[in-house]
Amino acid sequence: MSRDLFDQIYKLTRAGESFALATVVRVEKPISAKSGDKAIIKEDGTLEGWVGGGCAQDTVVREAKKAIREAQPRLLRLVGLGAIAEKSEGVLEFPITCHSGGTMDVYLEPVLPKPQLILLGNSPVAQTLAKLANVMNFEIDVFDPNATREQFPHASHLSTDLNLSSVVIRPLSFLVISTQGHDDELALEVATRSKAAYIACVMSKKKFAGRADYLRDSGVSEEQIARIKAPAGLDLGALTPDEIAATILAEMIQFRRQNFSPKQVEDAQAVAAAEEIVAEAIDPVCGMSVEIANARYISEYNDAKYYFCARSCMNSFNREPEKYLARASKQSAVVSSQWSVVSGQ
Repeated sequence: MSRDLFDQIYKLTRAGESFALATVVRVEKPISAKSGDKAIIKEDGTLEGWVGGGCAQDTVVREAKKAIREAQPRLLRLVGLGAIAEKSEGVLEFPITCHSGGTMDVYLEPVLPKPQLILLGNSPVAQTLAKLANVMNFEIDVFDPNATREQFPHASHLSTDLNLSSVVIRPLSFLVISTQGHDDELALEVATRSKAAYIACVMSKKKFAGRADYLRDSGVSEEQIARIKAPAGLDLGALTPDEIAATILAEMIQFRRQNFSPKQVEDAQAVAAAEEIVAEAIDPVCGMSVEIANARYISEYNDAKYYFCARSCMNSFNREPEKYLARASKQSAVVSSQWSVVSGQ
């Protein structure tokens, strides 16, 4: 792997962005890529690196976006024209018409960001919460004038300045204020102006009411103030700093699962999958899926649009459109017949 790709992986990870790492694991010539070639594919389909060109790259990008969305790795087998590839369980096979022969296996590994915990303060509650969150695989960033590495050995970032500009706040981020009377007002002001998904303050309701008046006088809106949960944590009757930290972590987990629950993720994936189907068309010449939004080769025939993975497919279709439409219709009829047999209809 090149140094540039390592640097890009580091930057994307620090920024909390999702991406997929594509690795060519096997090649049978003629294929332009070689074993060991790698590329990074972002959620928007941007590719950096090399895993072959033409329709091979288009297929890898499309499947990488699915791998990110589904949070599941996948192994692709790209098969060129005339090549014979042995069927393997768990391998997704795709034709690539821009290669005359040859096959290529590509492993796609989605890389998803950790949840982020931002701590303002170095109180005993904050220190215990950092330990518990580390066990739960959170990335931890600490801001407090008196914070030390000994207090927060697992922190990814530790700053003695209450300025969050030194970190990128991720979509799934939790900000907890536990300053115990030291710079409460500044910490609250910084928190309300952040983009953290969850903001909580280790403070009684009565004390927070007074701090809220300060925020209003400082120009903080009611909407921003309402985002702060005070006191932090679930009401479990906790008394000690360790117990309070446990209730805060429990509330963070509850928030995460309510807002990013498996059911919601499944529903979102179902919607995304439906959109993916609507946004794709089948190349009538080679049978490849083509993303309509990014299609470069398009033909119109009898007031209908057809999308192609490569210029060669488009040219073949333009020469004999009825031939390929008839073949596509026949293939569709065969699939329907097979389904009727399976379903007993």
